[in-house]
Amino acid sequence: WPKGSKSRGFSMVDSRVMKTPIIAARLALVLQILRWACDEVHKDFVDIDSTKSAIRLSAYFEDCYFNVQKFMLIESIDSQKKEMLDIVPHLFSTAEAVQAGKEVGMSERTVMYVLNKLAANKVIRKIKRGEYEKLQ
Repeated sequence: WPKGSKSRGFSMVDSRVMKTPIIAARLALVLQILRWACDEVHKDFVDIDSTKSAIRLSAYFEDCYFNVQKFMLIESIDSQKKEMLDIVPHLFSTAEAVQAGKEVGMSERTVMYVLNKLAANKVIRKIKRGEYEKLQ
């Protein structure tokens, strides 16, 4: 199935997430062998220290992945939308967004569309009706 497609009612799962346990296990094995090569441990089985280190390393890679995703998301927003976001405060209302949109040349309808799109892309969060929070 192509990425992002839906088939038989199931949406595609991010393969990176599904592979994390396997990658962590392989990292644990690599770390154990590296420690064995330094005459720190045996090579009969993977010990708890190598396992914990592999888990920490996997968590680090996940954090890096999410940081890069955030950066890519922000960079993908066009300049007019960025300007609008720069004008509004961290917590803002729809009225403030509409005013900021007018300042950068957007119509009210366009601002409403942009707010929905930014919320869907997790750049902003809708707190309640008419109130938003910047996440980035």
